[in-house]
Amino acid sequence: MAIQQGANGGTRPAVGQTFRMIVIYHHARDYPDHNFVARQWFMMGERLWPSPDLFAVGQTLREVRAAIPPWLVCVPRQEGEDPAIIETWI
Repeated sequence: MAIQQGANGGTRPAVGQTFRMIVIYHHARDYPDHNFVARQWFMMGERLWPSPDLFAVGQTLREVRAAIPPWLVCVPRQEGEDPAIIETWI
């Protein structure tokens, strides 16, 4: 994926590129039978959409984190996000 330096010093995917992130949830409303789930989200420009399939499921956070690729970086849940979100990996 090509990354460009943003005007405010941040980075963003190059035009036409898709950015992937993995969000880990605890007791996600749409998956009540799973303690922890990880879902991939994709972003292109202003569009943001979830993968139709779960990335990982587990009874513990450790189990789900074990499925995250080692080159991704963890970002803790931010104020105002869904309380079910534990963290996001980018």
